[in-house]
Amino acid sequence: MAPWGAAAASPFAGLKAGSNAGKDEAGDEQDDEQDDEREDPPVEKDQDPDKDEESSEEGSEEDEVEESGDPDDDADKDEDADDEEDAEEEDDADEEEDDSSDSEEALPLTIETLTSIDWRKGDELPEEITKYDGKLVKISGYMATGTELDATEFELVPQNCECGKSKVNHFVKVIIEDGGAEFDPARVQFTGRLEIGEEEEDGFVTSLYRLTIESFDPEEPDADTAVRGPVF
Repeated sequence: MAPWGAAAASPFAGLKAGSNAGKDEAGDEQDDEQDDEREDPPVEKDQDPDKDEESSEEGSEEDEVEESGDPDDDADKDEDADDEEDAEEEDDADEEEDDSSDSEEALPLTIETLTSIDWRKGDELPEEITKYDGKLVKISGYMATGTELDATEFELVPQNCECGKSKVNHFVKVIIEDGGAEFDPARVQFTGRLEIGEEEEDGFVTSLYRLTIESFDPEEPDADTAVRGPVF
């Protein structure tokens, strides 16, 4: 029993103290949890670190493709550019060739210069004749009698009395590229590209001189095509 005059201890004092102590401990635990939440914020449910890493890698790859470009596309572009350059060069070459043909002057040549030589198969032709090979020439003569209408080939001979197949060194084979011939008994002149050399068929020489003309367009003979052995 407590001495007289001393205050009697409350029977609830211990319970109150215990209650306060419990509250203090709970408060401390709550404060610790709040501190942990501040330091390590919770991960949102829809936020996946692996997905973020994959997205970052895909973005890097796209950036690299944009910077470097597609090698195949670059190669195709280079090929297209080369094709365009080649096409332009071919067009320029064709234009130059056309200009050269337009500006090329036809050389006058008498048919007698070609047909007056003695020749046998295999003989070498004189330089006086071979110098005209591949040249643009103008030459006059007579169309061989018997030339058919619209024929694409005919013989040009030095005399109007010749007909049929003459010796290969006695005529010029005229080849028409566009259209056909119409017989003209007068002496006429043609301008074309001359080819010189033996042309064989089935082992036989069928022509020695060939003149290719664009179309059948006979002209009045010039005086210089009647002059023997023109010099150029």
